[in-house]
Amino acid sequence: MDSMQLLIKSRLYGQTTILNITEWQSIKDIKAILQRRFDIAIEKQHVFYAGHELPDHKAILECQIKPGDSITLRTDDERVGTDLVVYGDSAFKEMMTIIKQVREGLRSSMVPELAADGTGLT
Repeated sequence: MDSMQLLIKSRLYGQTTILNITEWQSIKDIKAILQRRFDIAIEKQHVFYAGHELPDHKAILECQIKPGDSITLRTDDERVGTDLVVYGDSAFKEMMTIIKQVREGLRSSMVPELAADGTGLT
């Protein structure tokens, strides 16, 4: 697999963004995309995975980041990190289908019921 989606939930900007990436893109490439999207200088971005900051020259594949894994973006201006979640094509499509179904249900005034463990009962 070489096509993935990177789901970015920014606590700082209150936005959710999806980036299409490949497993061969470097961390610096990802930072460049984030710079264009959020106007955060590359030098101020720090990307972490499994508790370690990732070097700019490494590719996503070399960092052993797989679909479903979470990586964290921290900036020099931000005290709290931004969660980045990597999704493979099939997981991403499945997630988008679920989101679409939830939105349709909410538009028709359905209210989901949750079990004690957080799973839906509807």
